[in-house]
Amino acid sequence: MKKILLSVFTLSILGISSSFAQCTPDTTITDIISYPATAIVSGDTVFLPEIVDYTYSETIYMAVPDSLEASGISGTVTFLQLDSIVGLPDGLTLECDNNDCNWAGGEYGCATISGTITDSTASMQYELELFLSAEVDVFSTAFPLDNDAIQEIVGDSGVVILATAANLSIEEEAINTVALYPNPSSTVSTMRFNALTAGNVNMMVTDMSGRVLYATSMESTVGENTIEIPASSFTAGVYQVSLSNGDFAVNSQLVIRK
Repeated sequence: MKKILLSVFTLSILGISSSFAQCTPDTTITDIISYPATAIVSGDTVFLPEIVDYTYSETIYMAVPDSLEASGISGTVTFLQLDSIVGLPDGLTLECDNNDCNWAGGEYGCATISGTITDSTASMQYELELFLSAEVDVFSTAFPLDNDAIQEIVGDSGVVILATAANLSIEEEAINTVALYPNPSSTVSTMRFNALTAGNVNMMVTDMSGRVLYATSMESTVGENTIEIPASSFTAGVYQVSLSNGDFAVNSQLVIRK
């Protein structure tokens, strides 16, 4: 099951809104869970469109199969339900195209993450995780499936990143961080950013105690730039990545898994 990494430090657990969203199911999809067409896929990581100007609205789509197989047993899907979402920042909610986020076998559904973010921190990441449940009918006997069972069926263990834009504040800043990927990483990660002006840019990676583990600099050009982070020597944990041009700095978190 994909986790959605949106950018800040504080995570919260939110239920699903009972009001109706304006999303329309996409009947052309074939995966049980599909993300926005504008999402960027890099390995096991999916980067959703950034949160810009505090407002956000992006839709996740569902295609509920007619049948599922678990532990070698195939059954007819009675329903698939989106029970909750973990990690939404304050101000954002998730609403489905029906009032209970429950879809019958063979149906299509959707859920929209939308709202106005109340945390004004730029270039941060939030990690979200969807929790699903389902029920299948096997020879007229109902079998419930919890989130772990559905995770195994979907076979999707990647991470989805949603970042607040570096220019989240009203005035435009000189550096706009686009993405840090892959994240989590075990070997090499890449910081991709936009520069509004050419000049020297410094990058520094520190652990949670503030110890500098890696530092480098480059001459950026106007537009998109990239810097690699050699993370193979880092131990598992969470690290702070700072990008600065001397006048303005943006910070992101890098997760290392071994």
